[in-house]
Amino acid sequence: MTLLQLEYFQEVVKSGSIAKAAEILGISRSALSITLERLEADLGYPLFERKSKDIVITPYGQKVLHYS
Repeated sequence: MTLLQLEYFQEVVKSGSIAKAAEILGISRSALSITLERLEADLGYPLFERKSKDIVITPYGQKVLHYS
């Protein structure tokens, strides 16, 4: 887990969208998605439930957000 991954995670939560967060951060959606997937792999839990166009933070994601 890196600080950059946590910053990206926080921006996704704040903006409510991977696409919006990627635009704000100035990176591609795929780069952001890969970073989030690696963070989830490092932690061993999903941080978001991904639905067609929406993302919903999981209870574990809420805990990570609180401590980040």
